Amino acid sequence: MRFSEIDLARGIGISLVVIYHIFFDLTYFGAGNWLANPAVWFLGRLAAITMILVAGISLSISRARWRGKKGAAAHHAKRVILLCTVATLITLGTWIYPHEGFIFFGIIHFIAAASLIGFIIGHSRAAVVILALLSLPIWFLLQTQIASNVFLAVLGEQNGIYTLDLFTIFPWIGVFCAGMLAGDLAYGANKRRFDFAIPSNTMLQWMGRNSLAIYLLHQPILVGAWSLAMKIGLARIIGA
Repeated sequence: MRFSEIDLARGIGISLVVIYHIFFDLTYFGAGNWLANPAVWFLGRLAAITMILVAGISLSISRARWRGKKGAAAHHAKRVILLCTVATLITLGTWIYPHEGFIFFGIIHFIAAASLIGFIIGHSRAAVVILALLSLPIWFLLQTQIASNVFLAVLGEQNGIYTLDLFTIFPWIGVFCAGMLAGDLAYGANKRRFDFAIPSNTMLQWMGRNSLAIYLLHQPILVGAWSLAMKIGLARIIGA
């Protein structure tokens, strides 16, 4: 059983990601400094928060759906492996092009790691609450240190490593845990605990069901489009 509102929320999230990456790519190709615009920055944060929250909610629902069933661990392992595979493809792809600033721990890498952490601690609501509450203080503490290697940078320490996308474990694990808690409260025992009209949008819900494929494919399409635009001068007109 799928919850249509979860597909809708994920569809909205991936739509925001695509829109944000349009501005990101325009900036990367020199067609204006769109990332300096507060509205674009907010759009990027909203897209990330939406995707990570929904990922946490989805894990909570999945845990409830598979609780006590044979093969639950294998089911969740397959999901994490799929995310790790997509994350690896992103790393390899950005290593090939543009190479400089290749993504070694972007949002998909983070969601894969958070899904594993969430599965391990998800049996204890107290552990999820504690991690959610401590994620920001831990991040502030980590920010007082300078990362000496990539692994510490992934945790959340300050670093001078240039990468096109970085979602550190702290503080983002707090957002993921908040999603898990919301999922437990709203969809306990694998059923809705609320009763109100659920909005519907066929296109967004379709995007939500196919968000991983869209995430993997949209940037190559956008980069190709902007590369063509640069060649014919359209990007300079847009950035003017």
